[in-house]
Amino acid sequence: MTDESKFPPEVLEEFRREMEESDAHFSTAPARFFEAWKQAVMLAGSVYFGDGTREAVEKAKDKWALAPNGAVILDAFGVLSSGERTFLAALYSFYNPDDSVVLWEKAGIRGFADLSGLDLVRRKLIAELLLNYVGW
Repeated sequence: MTDESKFPPEVLEEFRREMEESDAHFSTAPARFFEAWKQAVMLAGSVYFGDGTREAVEKAKDKWALAPNGAVILDAFGVLSSGERTFLAALYSFYNPDDSVVLWEKAGIRGFADLSGLDLVRRKLIAELLLNYVGW
């Protein structure tokens, strides 16, 4: 008896469809992540990413051109609103999850549910980034 015969045909078909959907999703995920990342960078402020200019965002060909500048973000943290701090900390965590812990703590974020303080636009961007993240 093979492992396949342990499952009803409709379950096997559902597994097959889900695998195809997953393959299709992840084949386009990097491009979708980059588009969402550019939107998030513009919303958060281009000064915190890449070379800090709006032109860099417009001309960027990949996420590496828009890597967050942790030192600039950290320097500005004291004058940002709690929402701005939360959003920047969440964005930075995609780039460097280890170093982002300091930002999460300074923003007063104790867990993922603390992102509930973000407005709908920022929540949707974080969700889109999360769905399409395949590593930095």
